[in-house]
Amino acid sequence: MKTRTLDHIVRNTLMDLQLPLHYYVRFLHYGIRCLEELNYDIPINIKITKLDVTSYQRAILPSDLVDVVDVSAKYGEHLLMLSLDPELNTVQNFEEGTTNKIKYPDPAPVSFDNELIYSTVNNFGQYNETGENIGRHYGLAADQKQSYTIDKINGELVFDNALSVSEVTVTYVSDGVTTSAANTTTPYAEDTINKYIRYQRSLNSSAAQNKISLLRQEFILAKKKLKSRLNALSYSDILRSIRRGIHGSIKN
Repeated sequence: MKTRTLDHIVRNTLMDLQLPLHYYVRFLHYGIRCLEELNYDIPINIKITKLDVTSYQRAILPSDLVDVVDVSAKYGEHLLMLSLDPELNTVQNFEEGTTNKIKYPDPAPVSFDNELIYSTVNNFGQYNETGENIGRHYGLAADQKQSYTIDKINGELVFDNALSVSEVTVTYVSDGVTTSAANTTTPYAEDTINKYIRYQRSLNSSAAQNKISLLRQEFILAKKKLKSRLNALSYSDILRSIRRGIHGSIKN
């Protein structure tokens, strides 16, 4: 996979502006700052790793993690994405009288009116007392609760008890930006970083206000173009997203 180093981008910018290497360190500082901000707004430095799930339904997050993109469980050759459930309890649960961490017990079963809850009836619809299908679900079904939430205090992922796996795959935004010219980025970001360096140079000089505004607008437009290139959403993606939650059903 092709990448660009900050050194390459900074030197190209110096050549475009016909400036000597005297400006190199200053421009490199602007480039590092831009790369950090882009990584937070438009995740560029993405990593994927496997995490072991403990006996108390938690996984320790990597030390360089900034934010979680998604969490998936292995299913054959596929990865099934888990849903984020902010209602999961993030408070540590300990065995009584010890410091041993344990998972929370499953909730006691509760009886509900079948007319009011989806998960207690057939996925393909409801039936009356004579066995006739009366529909009502229209292809919608309650999914199994395989979810997670993030314990930001302890730096851990917390999983629902329904998830029974030994490891999960986590895609996350890394802070892997160093204060050197060795930083690499996607070639798509080269123009955006170039525009940011030009904007910052004019902002910290005696340039006219209209020129500063013009360079700022050029940077914003370059940033929008970068976001559209990295996060393209096609018509096929939308259809695939809709079809994943629909199955056949009697619609009467």
